[in-house]
Amino acid sequence: MGTTDTFPTQNDIHAEGASPVPVQSGQQADNSTPPVVAVGKELAEEIGKFCDDCTKRYAFNSRWDNVLNVTGILLSVGIVASGVYQRGAVSAILGAFVAAIVSAQKAFPFGQRTNFYRVLIGQSSNLETDVDQGLISKQDAVAILKSLRLDFAQQLPRGSTFNSGDAGGPEDGPKS
Repeated sequence: MGTTDTFPTQNDIHAEGASPVPVQSGQQADNSTPPVVAVGKELAEEIGKFCDDCTKRYAFNSRWDNVLNVTGILLSVGIVASGVYQRGAVSAILGAFVAAIVSAQKAFPFGQRTNFYRVLIGQSSNLETDVDQGLISKQDAVAILKSLRLDFAQQLPRGSTFNSGDAGGPEDGPKS
């Protein structure tokens, strides 16, 4: 059962302008050496470690984002329940906890960090595939890994504080 692929191949995407090595009729291409050898086993392992680090950070941030979200929902339901049973003091205390959760979510943007690491995982996994399949040169792989590391170091979403100038509206762009 064959499939026809109308999408560009990885070679089309990563090796623009590069032409495949012609194979004489009756000859077969030499596929006996693994493509990783061309780029280097150490570089492939380094990319794998970067991807693993991003995966661990993704799991940590995702876990804490879920904990804060679920806790906030449960406390909100508790506020409604305490209001129904006319427990104003309990409702006020639970409201303070909800405010603390919202403050924590603003100070520690776990959700944004989760998305950030998800993107890095995807990009580093794609780089791993390109390297493993021999679709990219060592120089290009190193340049991409450097770029990913720079993103990793510089573009991590940071928490914000409650300033008087912090309107927090969607029209406000990222704050520096």
